[in-house]
Amino acid sequence: MQLVATSKKDEAQRVARKVGNSWVLFRKKDQQYIVMYGDFKDRSSATQSISGLPEAIRKTKPWAKNIAAVKKEIQ
Repeated sequence: MQLVATSKKDEAQRVARKVGNSWVLFRKKDQQYIVMYGDFKDRSSATQSISGLPEAIRKTKPWAKNIAAVKKEIQ
C-alpha cells in the first residue's frame, strides 16, 4: 500500500517510522520518495487495513498498489 509520496526524504522517513512495517522508495521520474506499507495477500486485505492506520496517515488517502506497479515506477 502506498501511504504518501513527497519530495522530502526526511518527511518520508518520518512517516515510515511512525507507521512501522513500511519502507521508503525513490521514484526517479518525478524525484519523489514513496512510503510503502505492509505485505498483503490481496488488494482487499490492503484496503481493509487502512482503517487501522493512524488518523494523520489516513488523511493522506493511502491506496492499495501491487508490487509490479511499484517496481515499474521506480525503475
